[in-house]
Amino acid sequence: MSQPQPIELSDKDNYSLARHVAYARQLDSAENSIRPFAVGRRRWMFCDTPAGAHASAVIYSRIETARANGLEPYTWLRRVLRELPAAQSVEAIEALLPWSLHRQDLASEMTP
Repeated sequence: MSQPQPIELSDKDNYSLARHVAYARQLDSAENSIRPFAVGRRRWMFCDTPAGAHASAVIYSRIETARANGLEPYTWLRRVLRELPAAQSVEAIEALLPWSLHRQDLASEMTP
C-alpha cells in the first residue's frame, strides 16, 4: 500500500483554518454562557404576564452582567438590594452597577 500524500495548504487555506478554529472557540464560549438561560426558559413558561416575563429577563440580565464583570452574582445582588433603597442620586445608583464595583468592594458581603 502506498502512503497517502500530505496535502499542502495555501496561505489562504491556513488562514481560513486558523479563523475557523478561533471562531469555534468563541462559539463554544457563547454557547456555555447562554446555557443557563436556555435551561431556565422552561421554567419561565409559567410567567403569567408580560410584565413578569420582563422582570425575569431584567434580573437575569443583571446577574449575567455581574458574572461578566467578575463578580459573584449572589454577593453583588445582596449589596444592591441592601443599598438601593437608600440611594438618593443617579450617581449612588450607578455606583451599584456591576461594572462600578470590584471583587474587593464586595469582600464584606461574603458569607462565611
